[in-house]
Amino acid sequence: MFPVAGTYGMAVVETCQRFSPADHLLRWLAYFDKCRAYEAAAKLAEALDAGAGDDELVQLTAETEWRKHRISQVSDAKYLRTLISDATKVSVDLVQAGVVTKRGRYKEVEHRLQVPNVDEGVRADLAGEILLWLEGGKTKGAVKRVMGMLGFDRSKLAADGLGFSNTTIHIAGAQPVSVTPDTVRDLFTYPLPGSLRRDEVQWEQDTRPKVIELAAIEQIDLAV
Repeated sequence: MFPVAGTYGMAVVETCQRFSPADHLLRWLAYFDKCRAYEAAAKLAEALDAGAGDDELVQLTAETEWRKHRISQVSDAKYLRTLISDATKVSVDLVQAGVVTKRGRYKEVEHRLQVPNVDEGVRADLAGEILLWLEGGKTKGAVKRVMGMLGFDRSKLAADGLGFSNTTIHIAGAQPVSVTPDTVRDLFTYPLPGSLRRDEVQWEQDTRPKVIELAAIEQIDLAV
């Protein structure tokens, strides 16, 4: 959905398991924008040959510029806090991993310490920590901060050979999710009711309320 004015819009894509077409959408937008810019360049050349006026040339020159599109997932603090407050259980893993994949998964684990169910106060602190990872990209020092919330002394445990290098927060409930500092954006993939694939009209009806809500938070004036 494109903005009425400005340079920020919103894209809504349907995921299938861990696959998301967002990157394909970005390439599609880049391709069609390149085509548009080439077409504008051809019109500019014709206008120059025809001796067009300055106003027309300025407008055509502006249309030859390529637009660089970027996509970043919108954070939703209200949704996150609801997930955690409504969870039947929130547990935390501290992991000393030998090998971690690019997606933040553990291929080899040397030691794992699990806190099976944290209390309400710690849940609120963990929600704030997850938002730090997402909104500020503040993943450095995440393990130390999480350990502090849980009452562990990281330096003391490291001296005993338990040098935890990563953490996973598990949120159990109607929509169970697990996040690490590297996979936090996966958290904001929203479930749709039912199991049948939607047609275009139903898809828009299901997604429009959340889009309007998030657009208001991000201060994007959408043409919806």
